[in-house]
Order: sequence, then C-alpha cells, then structure tokens
Amino acid sequence: MGRTNPTFRNRIQSIEQEWQPFRRGLRQHEQAYFDLCFSHAYADAAGYQNDPDRLGVSIRTSKDRTEYAQQSLTTAALERASVIDLPRSAGQSIEFVVADTNAQPIDQVRLSVEKPDTYDPEYYATELRRAAVSVVSPCGWNRQGLLNHCYSLRVARLSDYC
Repeated sequence: MGRTNPTFRNRIQSIEQEWQPFRRGLRQHEQAYFDLCFSHAYADAAGYQNDPDRLGVSIRTSKDRTEYAQQSLTTAALERASVIDLPRSAGQSIEFVVADTNAQPIDQVRLSVEKPDTYDPEYYATELRRAAVSVVSPCGWNRQGLLNHCYSLRVARLSDYC
C-alpha cells in the first residue's frame, strides 16, 4: 500500500523547487549558503544528527565577565570559561554551542574547546527561522507569512505521486 502523505524529504524537495526563483536572484556566494540550508535539511530528513562542532556561536565580548548586568548566553559562556580556567577579557572572542536554554546559566552553553556532543535544537530552529525571515523580508514576507507557508497543510492527491 502506498503512502498517503509525502515524506519529509519530498516536502523539502517541494519547498526547494518553490524557492528556485528566489535562489536565482541571489549572488553566487549567497546561493552557496542557500544550498547549504537545504543540504542540512536533507541530512536531518535522513536522520543524521547535526554536528555540534558546526553550530558554534562566536561572539566578541564588549566587557569583562563581571561587568555584564543581564544574564545572557554570552555571560553564561564567559562564566563557563572562567570555571574551566579559560578567562576572557573585553574585546576577546568566545565560541560556544547552545546546549540547553532551560538549564542553569552555566549549563546553557558548552565552549567549543570542550568538544560538545549535544545542542539545543529548539534554540537553533528559532535562530534559523529568524535568519529566514531576515532574508525574505525585503520581498514583503513577514515571520507569520513565512511560517504559514512553511507549515501549510495540503491535501495529498493521487496525482502528487504519478
């Protein structure tokens, strides 16, 4: 018996085809980033786990750790660096992977030097959506419009598979 709904991989192919006119309007180096997004989506559809080494966030600090008034991922990374005896001063960069935004601040991130093996998929999904909106907003799209398009339901017909 055949499938009644398209597979995730088929859905990605469909979205990729819909976005081809947009891709053609990009500069060549931008097309490479566009293609990279879809290669990650295909890998995810195939069940491959994203490599946390490739998810590193690099931030140049503007202050010393003790000078920050608000708790953030940056301050969590600076605190973690201090604990593992890797101090950072104002103006230096720190690279980390977001491990769990619901954890205690020091456990929200793992520094790249710690070779993290897990990450917070919800954090990165949110960041991906923000990036997508910033790319398509000059074309008149907003966050809700993009989400509606990406998550729209459609009725599968026999002709979809023939």
